[in-house]
Amino acid sequence: MNYIDFFKRQAKNLLKDYQTRKPYSDGNITIYEYEPKYFNIDSIFVDFGNLNSIFYKYRCSEDDFKLGNAQHIIALMVGFKNWNELIKASEDELKLAKMLFDNQEKISIADFILAMEMYKNDYDIDTNLHFKFQWLEEYLKSDTFTTFPVYSLSALKKRGWSNNAEKFNQSETQTSGSSSPQKQPQSEKTEYINNSFDNILCLHCGNICPADKEFIHAPDCDAMDWDLIPTNEPVNV
Repeated sequence: MNYIDFFKRQAKNLLKDYQTRKPYSDGNITIYEYEPKYFNIDSIFVDFGNLNSIFYKYRCSEDDFKLGNAQHIIALMVGFKNWNELIKASEDELKLAKMLFDNQEKISIADFILAMEMYKNDYDIDTNLHFKFQWLEEYLKSDTFTTFPVYSLSALKKRGWSNNAEKFNQSETQTSGSSSPQKQPQSEKTEYINNSFDNILCLHCGNICPADKEFIHAPDCDAMDWDLIPTNEPVNV
């Protein structure tokens, strides 16, 4: 697959969505409405300046939006600093980026970067490309949803988003009105974690179990998959 062509197409789709904008006046303020086919345009522009957004350092005018701006946003969405870095990336780096783009409803780039920084800085694990692939492939098997904005409409639809109702299907994506990620079944193993470690520690309940066994949480533990980290500390269940 030609990943560069894939991301070029996404940037063109983003620009096409932008070009559907129609201005209307709300008092003394002009506001734009969009009829997008590919991206959640409102979320993208609303998130400019939001410190929780991947766009918060990027300043772009909604009144003067060009293909170069769209390319930059696509690059940010999949973890690159800019479009130039994306087009110079290796085949494997681009493959990983596409996995992240295609699975925005399960894990945002912010989620992913945070997880990798934790393994590298807090636990001195080599988060090389092989580790990232292994971790992401196993993570995507879990039944979780990101709490960060999802920008691709195809990813949103996998969460039950209706293009007509412009909202999520609550029964499919949330429990009791909460937008919190669903808990991964405890029976799932964590073999993707660096297998040079003997045991696995849960950061929530403190239980430590052998890496090659089913993990046993404390009865009241509500840990997620990313709360399980490798350790050489002795088993303590």
